[in-house]
Amino acid sequence: MKKPRTWRLLVLVAGTLLGLLAGLGLPAPATAAAPTSVSAASNDRYGADLDLRYSGKFVVKGEGYKATKVYVKVVKINKNGRSHIVAHKHLVTNNGNFEWSGKKLQCGKTYQAHSYSYKDDWDSSRTLHVKC
Repeated sequence: MKKPRTWRLLVLVAGTLLGLLAGLGLPAPATAAAPTSVSAASNDRYGADLDLRYSGKFVVKGEGYKATKVYVKVVKINKNGRSHIVAHKHLVTNNGNFEWSGKKLQCGKTYQAHSYSYKDDWDSSRTLHVKC
C-alpha cells in the first residue's frame, strides 16, 4: 500500500489535470464525466453577416444584427495562425446594419474582421489577403 503522502500527491495532480482540461473547454475523461452532446452555435441562424473589403482602406459591413451596439475589430493573421488587432471600434447599428471604414492595411498580409454583441455573439468575416 502507498504512503498517505503519495496518495495526496496523486489526487492533487489528477485534480489539477482535470481542472486544466475543464479550463481549456475539453471534456473530462469518460469515467469522470456524464454523457453530453456538443453543438456549435452559428450566427447563420440569426442572419447576421459580416464582410471585410479593401480598396485603399478597409471597409467592414455588418447586416442583420439584432443588437444596437456591436464591438468590431480587424485583425492581421500571421503565417503561424496568430492574430494581432490592427483596429477596433464600438459601433451603433442602424436597423441592424453598420459600416465602418478605416486605415490603409499592409500589402501582402492577411486580415479578418470579427464582431461581438450580446444578442448576436461572435461573428467572423472571410479572410482577406491584401494585394497591392
